[in-house]
Amino acid sequence: MLEIFNIIRWQDVLDILVVAFVIYQLLSIIRGTRSVQMLLGIVVLTIVYFMATVLDLTALMWMMKTFLSSILLIIIIVFQQDIRRALTQVGKSPFPEKLRCGRERTG
Repeated sequence: MLEIFNIIRWQDVLDILVVAFVIYQLLSIIRGTRSVQMLLGIVVLTIVYFMATVLDLTALMWMMKTFLSSILLIIIIVFQQDIRRALTQVGKSPFPEKLRCGRERTG
């Protein structure tokens, strides 16, 4: 058990915290929008693909692989408004108001 502390570097902990923060911010941006349902649909399709791989379902694997090969383009198109809104928020202030210490909130 103590060996894990010799393996984990402080950079690893920082990396995990930054990724968790980014994921939390993304989820808070899309919460309450239709994007949540679309994201769940993409997750379900990905699970179906992995299940088809495990069960060796050739036709379903081919169909899902064909679909998932263009998933990045599909995500950009489907989440276009949310991506624009997130980039606008980051452009206004790269840090959420909760993290800004000692500053008055404006606007």
